[in-house]
Amino acid sequence: FNILDPATRAVWATRLRSVGTGVVVFDCLRPVLDALGLDEHKDAGRFLVAFDALLEEAEADEAALVHHMGHNGERSRGDSRLLDWPDVTWRLVRKDHDDPSSPRYFTAFGRDVDVPEGLLVYDQDARRLTLTEGTRKDAQTEGFVQLVVDAVTASPGLTQNSLCKEITGDDHVILGARDIAISRGLIHLHTGKNRSKNHHPGKAGAVGCREVPCTTPDGGAVGAVIAHSTAPPLPDGADTTPHPAPAPDACQGCGWPVESNAHELQCGGTPR
Repeated sequence: FNILDPATRAVWATRLRSVGTGVVVFDCLRPVLDALGLDEHKDAGRFLVAFDALLEEAEADEAALVHHMGHNGERSRGDSRLLDWPDVTWRLVRKDHDDPSSPRYFTAFGRDVDVPEGLLVYDQDARRLTLTEGTRKDAQTEGFVQLVVDAVTASPGLTQNSLCKEITGDDHVILGARDIAISRGLIHLHTGKNRSKNHHPGKAGAVGCREVPCTTPDGGAVGAVIAHSTAPPLPDGADTTPHPAPAPDACQGCGWPVESNAHELQCGGTPR
């Protein structure tokens, strides 16, 4: 396939024209460069010029040229000409570069093309690839969600700094996983001393959470208003600890949960 030679190129162009070739898929570049004695780092441009000439002579409208990735698997190996030659660059990368079975992600960018990174899902029965949402960064963050939940469950009240120290990894990824866990109701936050963020298991108002903000209408949110903070003082020795409740259910009169000792002392009834 020495298309640098005009005579050889003309033979290939004739064969392609004879079958009405509209799109040429060339897979892949490196073996031909090696066969022709061309340096991947310096001579790729020479082959690309000849390939353009072949497409014109064959009257082909489009072409896709496959080349391996280098530079930590994030861009084409070798000559920078391989970056400025295409109209559009398609990238197919593994989540884990060293694992052949690792999930693949696809992205494309170029003239009139801007496809953000997404996960490729393969249907074995239909032999079909589907591009779905989700980046490698999303997948990395998702992998930390359960670690965050486990850490908070084991040590309720963890501050943000303590949470990041409990888990090995990038702090930004850990906090991103924390935010996902909060959005799913797996953990919730309370504001502690010096506006620290204290992490607790479950949704705001979860059974077993003894933090005061869980008993308010704003249960568990950062900066939650403590509804009973202006209530009259209770008798000395009264049990003012709110009973755990599956959801905030505060009395409009005293601000305490309707099932708590404090509410019964304030508004009447027999304390438990």
